[in-house]
Amino acid sequence: MSSYSSRMLPKQRKSTTILDHERESFEKSQISSISKAINNVEVPAKEKHIRNIIIGTFQEKCGRTFWTNVNQIQLKSHPIAAWKFCHILHKILRDGHPDFIRDSMPYIPMITDLGKLWGHLKEGYGRLIKSYCELLVGKLEFHRRNPPVPGNLSLTEEEICSITENDINNYFQLAVEMLDYMDDILKLAMDVFASLDMSRATSMTNSGQCRLAPMIPCIQDSSPLYDYTVKLLFRLHGALPLDTLAGHRERFNSQFGKLKKFYVNSSNLQYFKNLVQVPTLPEKPPNFLVASELSRHVTPVVVVPDPPQESVLVDFDSSVSEASFDVERSPQRNGAESPELLAERDRYIEQLLYQIEQLTEELQRVKSDYRRYLEEYLERIHELESVVSDRDRELNREREAKVDMIRQLEDGTKIAEAETIQRIQNAEGKAKNLEDKFIKLKDVYQKLREEHISLLRQKADVEKHCALQKAQLTEKENLKEEVKAKKAELENLAKTLEEVMGELESRKSDIATLEVEKKNMEETIKELQVGKDAIFEEKSSLSTALEEEKRLKALTIQQMEEEKEEQMKRNENLEKNNVELLKKLYDNIVEEAKSELSSCVETLSEPPVAIIALSPDISVTRAVSSLNSLENIVRLLENLREVFNGSSVSDSVVSIMQFTDIVATFVIDGKVLATSFPDMDKGESLLKSLQAIGVPLLAFINSLKNGYITSKKEEINSKRDKLREAFLQADKNIEGLSEILRGKSDGENAEKLLEDELSGMEKAIDDAAARFEEMLKKSRGADSGIKLEVSEKVLDSCTSLMQSVRQLIRKSRGLQEEIVLKGKGSATSKDFYKRNSQWADGLISASKTVGFGASLLVDAADKVVSGQTKFEQLVVSAQEIAASTAQLVFAGRVKADPNSNKLYEVARASKDVSEATGGVVATAKLCSQLVEENAQMDFSKLTLHQAKKLEMESQIRVKELENSLEQERVRLSTLRKQHYQMAGEAAGWEQVS
Repeated sequence: MSSYSSRMLPKQRKSTTILDHERESFEKSQISSISKAINNVEVPAKEKHIRNIIIGTFQEKCGRTFWTNVNQIQLKSHPIAAWKFCHILHKILRDGHPDFIRDSMPYIPMITDLGKLWGHLKEGYGRLIKSYCELLVGKLEFHRRNPPVPGNLSLTEEEICSITENDINNYFQLAVEMLDYMDDILKLAMDVFASLDMSRATSMTNSGQCRLAPMIPCIQDSSPLYDYTVKLLFRLHGALPLDTLAGHRERFNSQFGKLKKFYVNSSNLQYFKNLVQVPTLPEKPPNFLVASELSRHVTPVVVVPDPPQESVLVDFDSSVSEASFDVERSPQRNGAESPELLAERDRYIEQLLYQIEQLTEELQRVKSDYRRYLEEYLERIHELESVVSDRDRELNREREAKVDMIRQLEDGTKIAEAETIQRIQNAEGKAKNLEDKFIKLKDVYQKLREEHISLLRQKADVEKHCALQKAQLTEKENLKEEVKAKKAELENLAKTLEEVMGELESRKSDIATLEVEKKNMEETIKELQVGKDAIFEEKSSLSTALEEEKRLKALTIQQMEEEKEEQMKRNENLEKNNVELLKKLYDNIVEEAKSELSSCVETLSEPPVAIIALSPDISVTRAVSSLNSLENIVRLLENLREVFNGSSVSDSVVSIMQFTDIVATFVIDGKVLATSFPDMDKGESLLKSLQAIGVPLLAFINSLKNGYITSKKEEINSKRDKLREAFLQADKNIEGLSEILRGKSDGENAEKLLEDELSGMEKAIDDAAARFEEMLKKSRGADSGIKLEVSEKVLDSCTSLMQSVRQLIRKSRGLQEEIVLKGKGSATSKDFYKRNSQWADGLISASKTVGFGASLLVDAADKVVSGQTKFEQLVVSAQEIAASTAQLVFAGRVKADPNSNKLYEVARASKDVSEATGGVVATAKLCSQLVEENAQMDFSKLTLHQAKKLEMESQIRVKELENSLEQERVRLSTLRKQHYQMAGEAAGWEQVS
């Protein structure tokens, strides 16, 4: 025996090694195919990879390997990978192993979450992935409710009848589920074709083919669904009222049109020509109200041609190749493989599959033996436990009845046998009577059936001759009444027959029950006779086992209590962690709100980059928007009182975020309204009231820190009330400004306002020139050397620029008068400005911008001369005033005659302004170089350490300046874009042009 075992062990070890090797090779092949089929490359997945994955499900007889590898792919990171995953899963659900559908059921939540995630992406594959995930979930739910339906939806009439159990309610439900399934397919198809139009992709590009590839399984699913739905609806219309199925008909007719369009669009694409034969639908949907329409229904067939076989390299053993394939080595002209080679390859594959099948069966047998041993062990344990409990009860009963048992055993047996025999005889008599009655009723039923058939035949004859023999109408009505009466009688007899049959079946079941009881009693008597002596012997052993079980039970209860206490501790720790996280989130939200609101408050103190003249309508809109924001702020402040008086931290976070957004919007709108209001005093008053909000606002935000602490609730409410009073004061100012703006929104004062702005602009230019003269005199009296030279050059170039701007303004006014004179006709100039209010607003905005630019240039020159700022600010100010004059020239060019001499003079003056601006820029650069050359250090006395330190500091400064330059360029681009947009909207440039 030992030698036999020693011979068997190597074989078993070798078999296990081969099995492990085969399993490892299978997993590597599946991982390779899955990774190649599901990737981020926007091309359709290759059929050979999909086919290999499908074959793997049949080899494994489940989907465990597929789902294990799919869970390692980052489907939530790239939309193309998620799209290909949906396509591969759809193909496997259709063509894979039947158990793959069952293994995929637990992953329905994962598929649903994937669709919801990508559904937020409105462009590209986002909406497509969401629709595809809904289709896959709907397909899995359909197979869950209908397990006999295969994945490829291939059913026969008999299988449909078996699934529905010939119950009309099941037919109705199955039709609804198929209509839902079809809706999901059509929704996905519509989204795919819509995305093709938006991305301008074609069916012959990689992008288009990647999106269109999943349409093939959709076509394969929709064709049988359409066929089964038609047949089910015809069957339902033959059994149910028409009104009940009105909804089914409407849904089907709608789906028919969409499905026909889907098939037509697919058949027209070149990509589908060689991949699938798209079925055709009739011109009109079938009429379910006419039963004969079913005979005209043609089942649509989808034909998918087999893919061309790829060349396969077979590496056979040298002896086999020399003996079997020498004849076949000659190259064939058409490149196809020989039949013998294909047959040998198939044989080799079959041999390998047979070995795999044997190894799989052996593995399954080992697993089944293990499970069987485990189940027997568990079953034996349960049996012992039940035996112990039964024996305890039996011992208690035996102690009470062992004296009476022997005496009453024989009497009870005789009585039970006599009663059983009597009951059996009575039941047999009743059963015989029922059988006789059944035979009689059956004969009567046959006679009535024959009479019913003859009456039906007579009815048919009467209906045939009814048109020719109107005189027999009365007889026909009598026959109908007789048929109804016979039919009613037949139905009553059928019901009676069913009742008799039911009673007969119940009697038979009673007889069977009595026989079983008789056998059970006999077996019980025998068991009691045999087990009576064994009970006393087993009593001691069972008592010992019972004590051991009680001890184990107490130990188990103790362990459960300990685990329960540990779980309670873990739950307490989790709750504490959650509270701490919520508090950190609250503090972070408060810090972000403080940062954002601090930035908004700081913008109130900063001077505006440019003054933009808003039209009265836009100003009114700004004022109304600010008032609405104030109402929301006051409402939120009231809500914040309730939140901090007894709500959760999460409610406080939401309220603080809403409060921050609304206050920021209000501050920005209020500043725009204040800086663009025509009356600068009232605008300044509004700006001061907005600035007054800053202190209580930041105090309120600071008080919100650690707002979840109960002791801070009174402090928060106090700061909130002060902030509310500041907002109400700003509300009064905005309300007053809105009333003024509504009074000026009719455009009646456009001419006067324009003249005022133009006069103000000229005054600002004259004041700037006067200030330059004054600064030059002051510099000559106080400065000397390089500083005096720099001051003279800067002020001379700025004075020259102001003279060019003054000349441009005079030419522009002359051009404006010419435009008004030619454009007003017989009307007044006031009417002309009223008709061209947007153009007038553009001039007003340009005038304000020029005046503001002159003020900025004066301030910049003053600071440069006094050494308080850099020359770059002077360059920016000069370029800003040049851009403002360009806006003024453009506003005049819009309405002027192209051949006007005054327009030519304005263009020349604008050119002079540009040249003067260039002079200011050149002067600034020259002066900057002079100052730098004068300020150069003497490095000759530096030590090596000092020189290296200064070099490193210089490099750091260069890096910082480069980063600052990039950031300022981005900021400048954003500000220019916003400024041009706001100025264009305010001045109505698009409408004027």
